[in-house]
Amino acid sequence: MPFRLVLSVLLLLGLSACASEPPRLPEPRCRAAGAESELGKTVDDKVADDARYAAGAMRTRVIRPGQAVTMDADPQRLNIEVDETGRIRRLRCG
Repeated sequence: MPFRLVLSVLLLLGLSACASEPPRLPEPRCRAAGAESELGKTVDDKVADDARYAAGAMRTRVIRPGQAVTMDADPQRLNIEVDETGRIRRLRCG
């Protein structure tokens, strides 16, 4: 009789574990402060990629003076604002 009880409990625990959702990993988020070492550099593909990696972002967008940009907020994107010469002047996420 105790064997059947133990078996039943184990079976119920196994079924309840299958029904629960797996643990979710935290969503990656951009942290612009992590890429501050890129400020003042002339932007190119490598510098933009280094900044993206340092910020923990999934994507980058280079914004040039006077350039029209969409107003969509993307917490996984690093916005790299450059001046007329292509030097990075501001880093922000969104």
